Amino acid sequence: RPLVRRELALLHRVRVVVCLGAFAYQAACQEYAMRPRPKFAHLAEVPVGNGPVLVCSFHPSQQNTFTGRLTEAMLDAVFTRAVVLAGRPAHTKPDGADRDGGARPGTTLGDATSPPRSAPR
Repeated sequence: RPLVRRELALLHRVRVVVCLGAFAYQAACQEYAMRPRPKFAHLAEVPVGNGPVLVCSFHPSQQNTFTGRLTEAMLDAVFTRAVVLAGRPAHTKPDGADRDGGARPGTTLGDATSPPRSAPR
């Protein structure tokens, strides 16, 4: 959990955490001291008291994608919902997006208003 804590310490105003898989969801629930832990389900939304909303997705592994348990549309729905919950209109570029629609290095959905960090050397 030290890595998660370092990541969260670098972000400001985290409104949404996307949990890719049950393992990530379990770790997020432990980090935010969620007791009892609500059941994991794809596209489940779990508000964390005064913290962010956890949005769950099946893990995008080859097994889940090749078998159709997780489709591109299902994963798109998770991130579209996360954008809405973060307070941004759906189908618009985040503040840190470049002309091609990709995010600038150093920006994240939960912290798009922070200045970009320099890349590690």
